[in-house]
Amino acid sequence: MNALSAGLGFRVRSLRKGIHLFMSIHCRKLIYRAAALFIYSFLVIALLPCGMAGQTARPIQSHEVHSDGTVTFRYLDTGAKHVEVSVGGLKAPVPMTNIGGVWTATTPQLSAEIYWYYFIVDGQAQMDPLNGVVLPNYLYLNNVVVVPGAAPQLWEATDVPHGELHHHYNKSRYSNEAPGERRDDHRYSEPNHSMEYRDYYVYTPPGYDSKNRHRYPVLYLLHGYAQTAADWTVPGGANFILDNLIAENKTKPMILVTPVCYGWAIDNCSDALLKEILPQVESEYRVLNDRNHRAIAGLSLGAMESLYIAFDHPELFAWVGSFSAGDIHNLPHPLPMDSTRIRFRQLWISCGVNDALLPKNQQLIVDLKEKGFSLTAVETPGAHDWTAWHYSLIHFVPLLFQKD
Repeated sequence: MNALSAGLGFRVRSLRKGIHLFMSIHCRKLIYRAAALFIYSFLVIALLPCGMAGQTARPIQSHEVHSDGTVTFRYLDTGAKHVEVSVGGLKAPVPMTNIGGVWTATTPQLSAEIYWYYFIVDGQAQMDPLNGVVLPNYLYLNNVVVVPGAAPQLWEATDVPHGELHHHYNKSRYSNEAPGERRDDHRYSEPNHSMEYRDYYVYTPPGYDSKNRHRYPVLYLLHGYAQTAADWTVPGGANFILDNLIAENKTKPMILVTPVCYGWAIDNCSDALLKEILPQVESEYRVLNDRNHRAIAGLSLGAMESLYIAFDHPELFAWVGSFSAGDIHNLPHPLPMDSTRIRFRQLWISCGVNDALLPKNQQLIVDLKEKGFSLTAVETPGAHDWTAWHYSLIHFVPLLFQKD
Protein backbone atom coordinates (compact mmCIF):
# COMPACT_ATOMS: atom_id res chain seq x y z
CA MET A 1 0.00 0.00 0.00
CA ASN A 2 1.46 3.39 -1.03
CA ALA A 3 1.30 6.63 0.98
CA LEU A 4 -1.62 7.92 -1.07
CA SER A 5 -3.71 4.83 -0.40
CA ALA A 6 -2.80 4.83 3.28
CA GLY A 7 -3.68 8.51 3.67
CA LEU A 8 -6.95 8.04 1.85
CA GLY A 9 -7.82 5.04 4.03
CA PHE A 10 -7.16 7.09 7.18
CA ARG A 11 -9.34 9.96 5.95
CA VAL A 12 -12.22 7.67 4.94
CA ARG A 13 -12.08 5.81 8.26
CA SER A 14 -12.04 9.09 10.19
CA LEU A 15 -14.93 10.44 8.17
CA ARG A 16 -16.91 7.23 8.65
CA LYS A 17 -16.45 7.41 12.42
CA GLY A 18 -17.61 11.02 12.45
CA ILE A 19 -20.69 10.32 10.39
CA HIS A 20 -21.59 7.29 12.51
CA LEU A 21 -21.22 9.39 15.66
CA PHE A 22 -23.36 12.15 14.12
CA MET A 23 -26.03 9.62 13.14
CA SER A 24 -26.11 7.96 16.55
CA ILE A 25 -26.53 11.27 18.37
CA HIS A 26 -28.67 13.36 16.06
CA CYS A 27 -30.30 11.19 13.43
CA ARG A 28 -33.21 9.66 15.28
CA LYS A 29 -35.51 10.15 12.33
CA LEU A 30 -35.16 8.35 8.99
CA ILE A 31 -34.96 11.59 6.97
CA TYR A 32 -31.93 12.77 8.96
CA ARG A 33 -30.23 9.39 8.55
CA ALA A 34 -30.74 9.60 4.79
CA ALA A 35 -29.29 13.11 4.73
CA ALA A 36 -26.27 12.01 6.74
CA LEU A 37 -25.60 9.05 4.42
CA PHE A 38 -25.84 11.39 1.41
CA ILE A 39 -23.28 13.75 2.93
CA TYR A 40 -21.00 10.80 3.77
CA SER A 41 -21.16 9.40 0.22
CA PHE A 42 -20.51 12.82 -1.33
CA LEU A 43 -17.46 13.47 0.84
CA VAL A 44 -15.98 10.00 0.22
CA ILE A 45 -16.26 10.50 -3.54
CA ALA A 46 -14.71 13.95 -3.22
CA LEU A 47 -11.75 12.46 -1.37
CA LEU A 48 -11.00 9.86 -4.08
CA PRO A 49 -8.20 10.79 -6.46
CA CYS A 50 -9.27 10.66 -10.07
CA GLY A 51 -7.15 7.58 -10.85
CA MET A 52 -8.55 5.55 -7.97
CA ALA A 53 -12.12 6.63 -8.70
CA GLY A 54 -11.65 5.42 -12.26
CA GLN A 55 -10.41 2.00 -11.09
CA THR A 56 -13.22 1.43 -8.64
CA ALA A 57 -15.77 2.36 -11.28
CA ARG A 58 -14.34 -0.12 -13.75
CA PRO A 59 -14.87 -3.71 -12.57
CA ILE A 60 -13.30 -6.50 -14.59
CA GLN A 61 -14.39 -10.04 -15.36
CA SER A 62 -11.43 -12.11 -14.22
CA HIS A 63 -12.28 -15.25 -16.19
CA GLU A 64 -14.49 -15.46 -19.24
CA VAL A 65 -15.29 -18.80 -20.88
CA HIS A 66 -16.01 -18.50 -24.60
CA SER A 67 -18.23 -20.70 -26.75
CA ASP A 68 -15.21 -22.11 -28.61
CA GLY A 69 -13.69 -23.49 -25.38
CA THR A 70 -11.07 -20.79 -24.94
CA VAL A 71 -10.88 -18.86 -21.68
CA THR A 72 -9.83 -15.24 -21.26
CA PHE A 73 -8.22 -14.39 -17.91
CA ARG A 74 -7.81 -10.85 -16.56
CA TYR A 75 -5.85 -9.60 -13.57
CA LEU A 76 -5.78 -6.01 -12.31
CA ASP A 77 -2.40 -4.79 -11.05
CA THR A 78 -1.08 -1.45 -12.23
CA GLY A 79 2.27 -1.94 -10.48
CA ALA A 80 3.14 -5.43 -11.76
CA LYS A 81 5.98 -5.87 -14.22
CA HIS A 82 5.24 -9.41 -15.44
CA VAL A 83 2.09 -11.53 -15.06
CA GLU A 84 1.28 -15.04 -16.27
CA VAL A 85 -1.63 -17.40 -15.70
CA SER A 86 -1.00 -21.09 -14.98
CA VAL A 87 -3.86 -23.36 -16.05
CA GLY A 88 -4.08 -27.06 -15.18
CA GLY A 89 -3.53 -29.21 -18.25
CA LEU A 90 -1.42 -26.65 -20.13
CA LYS A 91 2.28 -27.41 -20.39
CA ALA A 92 3.42 -23.91 -19.46
CA PRO A 93 1.97 -20.71 -17.98
CA VAL A 94 0.38 -18.32 -20.48
CA PRO A 95 2.00 -14.83 -20.64
CA MET A 96 -0.43 -11.98 -20.06
CA THR A 97 -0.47 -8.60 -21.82
CA ASN A 98 -0.76 -5.36 -19.86
CA ILE A 99 -3.43 -2.96 -21.15
CA GLY A 100 -3.84 0.00 -18.83
CA GLY A 101 -3.05 -2.03 -15.71
CA VAL A 102 -5.35 -4.92 -16.68
CA TRP A 103 -3.34 -8.00 -17.59
CA THR A 104 -5.08 -10.22 -20.16
CA ALA A 105 -4.47 -13.61 -21.79
CA THR A 106 -6.60 -16.09 -23.72
CA THR A 107 -5.89 -19.82 -23.61
CA PRO A 108 -5.88 -22.26 -26.49
CA GLN A 109 -9.11 -24.19 -26.95
CA LEU A 110 -9.81 -26.42 -23.94
CA SER A 111 -11.98 -29.52 -23.77
CA ALA A 112 -15.04 -29.61 -21.53
CA GLU A 113 -13.54 -30.06 -18.08
CA ILE A 114 -12.70 -28.60 -14.67
CA TYR A 115 -9.47 -26.58 -14.64
CA TRP A 116 -7.53 -25.11 -11.74
CA TYR A 117 -5.57 -21.93 -12.29
CA TYR A 118 -3.60 -19.21 -10.54
CA PHE A 119 -1.80 -16.03 -11.52
CA ILE A 120 1.98 -15.58 -11.31
CA VAL A 121 2.67 -11.93 -10.51
CA ASP A 122 6.33 -10.95 -10.66
CA GLY A 123 7.26 -14.53 -9.79
CA GLN A 124 4.76 -14.93 -6.94
CA ALA A 125 1.69 -17.19 -7.12
CA GLN A 126 -1.55 -15.29 -6.54
CA MET A 127 -5.13 -16.47 -6.38
CA ASP A 128 -7.85 -14.78 -8.40
CA PRO A 129 -9.43 -12.32 -5.93
CA LEU A 130 -12.55 -12.04 -8.09
CA ASN A 131 -13.34 -15.77 -8.23
CA GLY A 132 -14.82 -17.27 -5.10
CA VAL A 133 -14.57 -20.85 -6.39
CA VAL A 134 -11.41 -22.17 -4.75
CA LEU A 135 -9.84 -25.60 -5.06
CA PRO A 136 -9.67 -27.42 -1.69
CA ASN A 137 -5.97 -27.90 -1.04
CA TYR A 138 -3.47 -28.04 1.80
CA LEU A 139 -0.65 -26.39 -0.13
CA TYR A 140 -1.41 -24.75 -3.45
CA LEU A 141 -3.28 -21.53 -4.26
CA ASN A 142 -5.78 -22.41 -6.99
CA ASN A 143 -9.10 -21.17 -8.28
CA VAL A 144 -11.40 -23.23 -10.45
CA VAL A 145 -12.97 -22.56 -13.84
CA VAL A 146 -15.30 -24.93 -15.69
CA VAL A 147 -15.40 -25.22 -19.46
CA PRO A 148 -18.85 -26.66 -20.26
CA GLY A 149 -19.56 -29.13 -23.01
CA ALA A 150 -22.34 -29.24 -25.57
CA ALA A 151 -24.11 -31.65 -23.21
CA PRO A 152 -23.76 -32.17 -19.43
CA GLN A 153 -20.69 -34.17 -18.48
CA LEU A 154 -20.86 -37.30 -16.34
CA TRP A 155 -19.12 -35.46 -13.49
CA GLU A 156 -21.87 -32.83 -13.45
CA ALA A 157 -25.23 -32.94 -11.69
CA THR A 158 -28.00 -34.00 -14.07
CA ASP A 159 -31.68 -34.77 -13.74
CA VAL A 160 -31.29 -38.32 -12.40
CA PRO A 161 -31.81 -39.81 -8.91
CA HIS A 162 -29.00 -38.69 -6.64
CA GLY A 163 -27.24 -40.45 -3.81
CA GLU A 164 -26.22 -38.73 -0.59
CA LEU A 165 -22.87 -37.50 0.71
CA HIS A 166 -22.14 -38.01 4.40
CA HIS A 167 -19.29 -36.13 6.05
CA HIS A 168 -17.55 -37.85 8.97
CA TYR A 169 -14.77 -36.90 11.38
CA ASN A 170 -12.54 -39.33 13.20
CA LYS A 171 -9.67 -38.96 15.61
CA SER A 172 -6.78 -40.65 13.85
CA ARG A 173 -3.68 -42.13 15.38
CA TYR A 174 -2.11 -42.83 12.02
CA SER A 175 -3.05 -40.24 9.39
CA ASN A 176 -0.45 -37.50 9.82
CA GLU A 177 1.97 -35.11 8.18
CA ALA A 178 -0.45 -33.55 5.74
CA PRO A 179 1.27 -30.83 3.68
CA GLY A 180 1.91 -27.85 5.92
CA GLU A 181 2.11 -29.94 9.10
CA ARG A 182 5.45 -30.58 10.74
CA ARG A 183 6.50 -33.83 12.26
CA ASP A 184 8.03 -32.02 15.24
CA ASP A 185 4.87 -29.99 15.85
CA HIS A 186 3.76 -30.02 19.49
CA ARG A 187 0.52 -31.68 18.45
CA TYR A 188 2.41 -34.82 17.53
CA SER A 189 4.54 -35.11 20.65
CA GLU A 190 3.94 -37.87 23.18
CA PRO A 191 1.58 -38.87 24.67
CA ASN A 192 -0.76 -37.43 21.98
CA HIS A 193 1.38 -38.48 19.05
CA SER A 194 -0.61 -38.02 15.82
CA MET A 195 -4.01 -37.91 17.50
CA GLU A 196 -5.52 -35.51 15.00
CA TYR A 197 -9.07 -35.13 13.78
CA ARG A 198 -9.34 -36.16 10.14
CA ASP A 199 -12.35 -36.41 7.88
CA TYR A 200 -13.79 -38.63 5.20
CA TYR A 201 -16.84 -38.65 2.95
CA VAL A 202 -19.20 -41.54 2.29
CA TYR A 203 -21.46 -41.59 -0.76
CA THR A 204 -24.53 -43.81 -0.55
CA PRO A 205 -26.32 -44.54 -3.84
CA PRO A 206 -29.93 -43.65 -4.67
CA GLY A 207 -32.30 -45.92 -2.78
CA TYR A 208 -29.88 -46.67 0.03
CA ASP A 209 -31.76 -47.35 3.28
CA SER A 210 -29.85 -48.10 6.46
CA LYS A 211 -32.87 -50.09 7.70
CA ASN A 212 -32.98 -52.24 4.58
CA ARG A 213 -31.24 -55.63 4.60
CA HIS A 214 -29.65 -55.03 1.19
CA ARG A 215 -25.87 -54.57 1.31
CA TYR A 216 -23.57 -52.85 -1.20
CA PRO A 217 -20.01 -53.23 -2.49
CA VAL A 218 -17.64 -50.39 -1.59
CA LEU A 219 -14.95 -48.40 -3.42
CA TYR A 220 -12.27 -46.60 -1.40
CA LEU A 221 -11.05 -43.68 -3.53
CA LEU A 222 -7.88 -41.83 -2.49
CA HIS A 223 -6.84 -38.24 -3.27
CA GLY A 224 -3.54 -36.86 -4.59
CA TYR A 225 -0.76 -34.96 -2.87
CA ALA A 226 -1.91 -31.78 -1.05
CA GLN A 227 -5.53 -32.62 -1.81
CA THR A 228 -8.22 -33.12 0.81
CA ALA A 229 -10.91 -35.69 1.46
CA ALA A 230 -13.28 -33.43 -0.49
CA ASP A 231 -11.40 -33.25 -3.78
CA TRP A 232 -12.91 -36.31 -5.41
CA THR A 233 -16.37 -34.82 -4.90
CA VAL A 234 -15.59 -31.07 -4.93
CA PRO A 235 -14.51 -30.35 -7.59
CA GLY A 236 -14.12 -33.92 -8.88
CA GLY A 237 -17.82 -34.82 -8.98
CA ALA A 238 -17.24 -38.54 -8.29
CA ASN A 239 -20.66 -38.72 -6.63
CA PHE A 240 -22.31 -37.39 -9.79
CA ILE A 241 -20.32 -39.84 -11.92
CA LEU A 242 -21.77 -42.68 -9.88
CA ASP A 243 -25.27 -41.16 -10.00
CA ASN A 244 -25.14 -40.91 -13.78
CA LEU A 245 -23.57 -44.32 -14.42
CA ILE A 246 -26.05 -46.01 -12.09
CA ALA A 247 -28.96 -44.23 -13.81
CA GLU A 248 -27.66 -45.48 -17.18
CA ASN A 249 -27.29 -49.05 -15.80
CA LYS A 250 -23.59 -48.94 -16.64
CA THR A 251 -22.37 -49.80 -13.14
CA LYS A 252 -23.60 -51.53 -10.04
CA PRO A 253 -24.84 -49.35 -7.20
CA MET A 254 -22.03 -49.02 -4.69
CA ILE A 255 -20.87 -47.08 -1.67
CA LEU A 256 -17.95 -44.69 -2.19
CA VAL A 257 -15.53 -43.65 0.56
CA THR A 258 -13.09 -40.76 0.07
CA PRO A 259 -10.79 -40.37 3.10
CA VAL A 260 -7.97 -37.98 3.81
CA CYS A 261 -4.89 -40.17 3.79
CA TYR A 262 -1.37 -39.00 4.59
CA GLY A 263 1.42 -40.65 6.51
CA TRP A 264 5.14 -41.15 6.76
CA ALA A 265 6.37 -43.69 4.21
CA ILE A 266 2.73 -44.48 3.20
CA ASP A 267 2.56 -47.05 6.02
CA ASN A 268 0.53 -44.72 8.22
CA CYS A 269 -1.95 -44.06 5.42
CA SER A 270 -2.44 -47.81 5.15
CA ASP A 271 -2.97 -48.11 8.90
CA ALA A 272 -5.42 -45.18 8.94
CA LEU A 273 -7.50 -46.72 6.17
CA LEU A 274 -7.43 -50.34 7.31
CA LYS A 275 -7.49 -49.93 11.09
CA GLU A 276 -9.69 -46.85 11.48
CA ILE A 277 -11.79 -45.92 8.45
CA LEU A 278 -12.63 -49.33 6.98
CA PRO A 279 -13.88 -50.80 10.30
CA GLN A 280 -15.88 -47.64 10.99
CA VAL A 281 -17.50 -47.70 7.54
CA GLU A 282 -18.34 -51.38 7.85
CA SER A 283 -19.91 -50.86 11.26
CA GLU A 284 -22.03 -47.85 10.22
CA TYR A 285 -23.05 -48.67 6.64
CA ARG A 286 -24.61 -51.65 4.96
CA VAL A 287 -21.57 -52.81 2.98
CA LEU A 288 -20.44 -56.24 1.86
CA ASN A 289 -17.23 -56.96 3.77
CA ASP A 290 -15.35 -59.51 1.66
CA ARG A 291 -12.54 -58.89 -0.82
CA ASN A 292 -14.73 -59.55 -3.87
CA HIS A 293 -16.89 -56.60 -2.87
CA ARG A 294 -14.10 -54.17 -1.97
CA ALA A 295 -12.21 -51.96 -4.43
CA ILE A 296 -9.47 -49.38 -3.92
CA ALA A 297 -8.22 -46.72 -6.33
CA GLY A 298 -6.65 -43.30 -6.30
CA LEU A 299 -5.00 -40.54 -8.28
CA SER A 300 -1.32 -39.51 -8.19
CA LEU A 301 -0.14 -40.05 -4.59
CA GLY A 302 -3.42 -41.86 -3.95
CA ALA A 303 -2.64 -44.21 -6.84
CA MET A 304 0.68 -45.14 -5.22
CA GLU A 305 -1.06 -45.64 -1.88
CA SER A 306 -3.78 -47.77 -3.50
CA LEU A 307 -1.24 -50.06 -5.15
CA TYR A 308 0.81 -50.30 -1.97
CA ILE A 309 -2.22 -51.16 0.19
CA ALA A 310 -3.75 -53.61 -2.30
CA PHE A 311 -0.53 -55.52 -3.00
CA ASP A 312 0.21 -55.66 0.73
CA HIS A 313 -3.32 -56.81 1.56
CA PRO A 314 -4.68 -58.82 -1.38
CA GLU A 315 -6.95 -60.61 1.07
CA LEU A 316 -8.93 -57.36 1.46
CA PHE A 317 -9.24 -55.98 -2.10
CA ALA A 318 -10.00 -57.73 -5.40
CA TRP A 319 -10.36 -54.61 -7.55
CA VAL A 320 -7.52 -52.06 -7.87
CA GLY A 321 -7.19 -48.82 -9.83
CA SER A 322 -4.13 -46.60 -10.29
CA PHE A 323 -4.66 -43.24 -12.01
CA SER A 324 -1.44 -41.30 -12.80
CA ALA A 325 0.70 -42.91 -10.12
CA GLY A 326 4.00 -41.40 -9.06
CA ASP A 327 7.23 -43.40 -9.17
CA ILE A 328 6.15 -46.64 -7.53
CA HIS A 329 9.78 -47.82 -7.53
CA ASN A 330 10.61 -45.13 -4.97
CA LEU A 331 8.32 -46.55 -2.32
CA PRO A 332 10.08 -47.37 0.96
CA HIS A 333 8.95 -50.97 0.54
CA PRO A 334 8.86 -52.46 -2.98
CA LEU A 335 5.58 -53.89 -4.22
CA PRO A 336 5.46 -57.62 -3.57
CA MET A 337 4.95 -58.57 -7.23
CA ASP A 338 4.25 -62.25 -6.61
CA SER A 339 1.54 -63.27 -9.06
CA THR A 340 1.41 -66.79 -7.63
CA ARG A 341 0.12 -65.36 -4.35
CA ILE A 342 -1.60 -62.14 -5.45
CA ARG A 343 -4.46 -62.21 -7.91
CA PHE A 344 -6.85 -59.35 -8.55
CA ARG A 345 -10.18 -59.45 -10.34
CA GLN A 346 -9.21 -56.14 -11.95
CA LEU A 347 -5.89 -54.31 -11.93
CA TRP A 348 -6.18 -50.99 -13.79
CA ILE A 349 -3.15 -48.79 -14.55
CA SER A 350 -3.79 -45.51 -16.41
CA CYS A 351 -1.98 -42.25 -17.06
CA GLY A 352 -2.54 -39.21 -19.27
CA VAL A 353 -0.73 -39.08 -22.60
CA ASN A 354 0.63 -35.63 -21.73
CA ASP A 355 1.59 -36.47 -18.14
CA ALA A 356 5.27 -36.27 -17.22
CA LEU A 357 4.71 -39.44 -15.19
CA LEU A 358 3.70 -41.48 -18.25
CA PRO A 359 7.14 -43.16 -18.67
CA LYS A 360 7.08 -44.26 -14.99
CA ASN A 361 3.65 -45.80 -15.47
CA GLN A 362 4.69 -47.48 -18.71
CA GLN A 363 7.64 -49.04 -16.87
CA LEU A 364 5.35 -50.18 -14.05
CA ILE A 365 3.10 -51.90 -16.60
CA VAL A 366 6.10 -53.67 -18.13
CA ASP A 367 7.31 -54.82 -14.71
CA LEU A 368 3.89 -56.14 -13.70
CA LYS A 369 3.43 -58.05 -16.94
CA GLU A 370 6.89 -59.57 -16.63
CA LYS A 371 5.89 -60.82 -13.17
CA GLY A 372 2.83 -62.50 -14.64
CA PHE A 373 0.09 -60.05 -13.66
CA SER A 374 -2.95 -59.59 -15.85
CA LEU A 375 -3.94 -55.94 -16.04
CA THR A 376 -5.75 -53.23 -17.96
CA ALA A 377 -3.33 -50.56 -19.23
CA VAL A 378 -4.82 -47.31 -20.51
CA GLU A 379 -3.25 -44.10 -21.79
CA THR A 380 -5.97 -41.51 -21.28
CA PRO A 381 -6.48 -38.04 -22.73
CA GLY A 382 -5.02 -35.20 -20.68
CA ALA A 383 -2.03 -34.66 -18.42
CA HIS A 384 -1.81 -34.74 -14.61
CA ASP A 385 -5.28 -33.26 -14.34
CA TRP A 386 -9.01 -33.91 -14.14
CA THR A 387 -9.20 -34.79 -17.83
CA ALA A 388 -7.18 -37.94 -17.10
CA TRP A 389 -8.72 -38.66 -13.69
CA HIS A 390 -12.33 -38.27 -14.82
CA TYR A 391 -11.68 -40.50 -17.82
CA SER A 392 -10.09 -43.12 -15.58
CA LEU A 393 -12.85 -43.19 -12.99
CA ILE A 394 -15.63 -43.17 -15.60
CA HIS A 395 -14.13 -46.20 -17.38
CA PHE A 396 -12.87 -48.02 -14.27
CA VAL A 397 -16.08 -48.01 -12.23
CA PRO A 398 -18.21 -50.04 -14.72
CA LEU A 399 -15.65 -52.87 -14.48
CA LEU A 400 -16.14 -53.28 -10.74
CA PHE A 401 -18.00 -56.03 -8.94
CA GLN A 402 -18.87 -57.95 -12.08
CA LYS A 403 -19.33 -61.69 -12.08
CA ASP A 404 -16.71 -63.88 -13.75
